[in-house]
Amino acid sequence: MQALVNLHFVMPEASNQLMALDPDRDWKRFGRSEPAWALQSAIFLARAGVEASLGSVPREDAINFVPASMLIGRRFGSERYYTVSLAADKVLIPWAHAHIVQNAEQAGFNRYWLHHWPQPGLIPRQTERACNVETVGFAGLPINSGLSESSLAPVCERLGLSFRLLSPDNWNDYSAVDVLVGLRDFSGGRYPRKPASKLFNAWLADTPFIGGMDSAYEQVGEPGGNYLQVTCFDQLARALESLASNAGLYQRLVTNGRVACEVCRREAIVESWMRVAEELEPDFLHWRRTALGARVARSLIRGARTRGQRLGYSGGRL
Repeated sequence: MQALVNLHFVMPEASNQLMALDPDRDWKRFGRSEPAWALQSAIFLARAGVEASLGSVPREDAINFVPASMLIGRRFGSERYYTVSLAADKVLIPWAHAHIVQNAEQAGFNRYWLHHWPQPGLIPRQTERACNVETVGFAGLPINSGLSESSLAPVCERLGLSFRLLSPDNWNDYSAVDVLVGLRDFSGGRYPRKPASKLFNAWLADTPFIGGMDSAYEQVGEPGGNYLQVTCFDQLARALESLASNAGLYQRLVTNGRVACEVCRREAIVESWMRVAEELEPDFLHWRRTALGARVARSLIRGARTRGQRLGYSGGRL
């Protein structure tokens, strides 16, 4: 499977030297959304033999994948470039030719759902910890969550467990994390722009995962099968207590997670990227053959359709 056209990834202050980075060695360089999406994708696709390049500006002869954060409020050349927005958790860019989204609820016309790359440089849980539960890790920044360390830590303390907040300095290290909690809040929110990254990282680390009602978790996982789903503090406490006292439950979640994580391994994500590139290729080639006036007309129609779709969803989730 090989796209015939060049795939060009754009991010601020990009250079060819960045393509020499090793995501597992240099994992701290991939913490922000732009390098996490654009730079990682360029590196892993190039490693797989795809004609993938990286730059700070788009190219006229390539399909350009550009973080939505760079596209908001601006246009790249008024149809001079074929632009695919790396949407992440931003709104869809009306004039983009296509969008890469990280949640299945956003997939649709010219919107392609791809799994986010898992945490680079991930250190899995130590096998000698067996099914013992001593440390509960919280993934993500509290500032982005409705919950806080002060609200979660007491739940662990009542059960005699230690609580650890995975910070940007060590959020790749699951070696001493016995259970990973990836809750945003207890509102029942579905978070249709968010990915399943926290669940993926737990699976790859051989660490049981406790999450909320995020749609992304349900799209790839099975509540009660390969992760636990809770909606309140009491359920969280019961889930932690069950994992600490029931080695069978603990091992079942780990075993099922090992099976489920095949979808989020780099090789599988590379294949998904290549399938999307093959689907985009005919539209890109048609666009290149089209006169500028027709390109602009198509852009206006595409933009109106995208805006209409955004208005059609409650909360403007697109």
